[in-house]
Amino acid sequence: MKRNINFIASIIISTIFGCNFSNSKNMLKNAYLKNQNREKNKRQVILKDMHGKSKILEVNSEENIYSINLLIQDLYGIKPQKQILISSNRKLDPQKKLEEYEIKDLQTIYLTFPIYGGMQAIASKVSVLFPHISSNEKDIIYGDVGSTGPVYKTITSGFNVAYKCKNPKCKSYGDYVWIMKECGLGTFNISILFNYKGLNCSSCNQEVDEENVLGAGFFDCYYSAKGVRLKDPTNLPIKKNSESFTLKERKTKLGKIEKFFSNLMGIWIGLEIKTKPLSGK
Repeated sequence: MKRNINFIASIIISTIFGCNFSNSKNMLKNAYLKNQNREKNKRQVILKDMHGKSKILEVNSEENIYSINLLIQDLYGIKPQKQILISSNRKLDPQKKLEEYEIKDLQTIYLTFPIYGGMQAIASKVSVLFPHISSNEKDIIYGDVGSTGPVYKTITSGFNVAYKCKNPKCKSYGDYVWIMKECGLGTFNISILFNYKGLNCSSCNQEVDEENVLGAGFFDCYYSAKGVRLKDPTNLPIKKNSESFTLKERKTKLGKIEKFFSNLMGIWIGLEIKTKPLSGK
């Protein structure tokens, strides 16, 4: 009876698929394995705009980044060629697969845009995510500078970047660290600093992920800043959707570090920070 059932099943499957029973079983097995593999490669990524608003997108690690561009087009009506996606300080190539960038589950991807003439961005014409710096003195947090404390809390004269390291093996884990390398006194182009030179944790030397940058700190110097930031990343054209920012030169208070820590992230088309020693005025 069992043979008859298998024989009848093979005839039905052969009629439908045009193959014998053995091949049909292989087809069903391959289809099952393919579906299992698809489930295994499913990811949820967090798409974040400059206001910190997030959306969770369902993606597949074997698909191209372009698949995310298409999802964004469905959400916002923004054409793929007008999108730039950034994650872990890298511009994502639409033709590469998510797995090539080792995109993990619930990893954050930032949406920004290419910059067109008249709005000069930095070399790559890619904007950068960085906490808001304010020209309002009320937004400054003053901190004491002492001779004791962990090494990773050491600061340098001039510009410093505050970073919360996510490496569990880092001595600064659970705290924040001041990054001094590539910082200090001089002129700093934030986009080049993050997208080209790169920053590393002062404690464990792991590459800095810009989404974990807490803010900027200034010590024992004169400092100023200017730039252009987007007001709303979902609103085009960019020329009508940007605002200029200027922080007039300030002098830090004696023995104090002046910190700009903000939960509000800004997408800067360009941000230039200048510092010079107090003796150089």
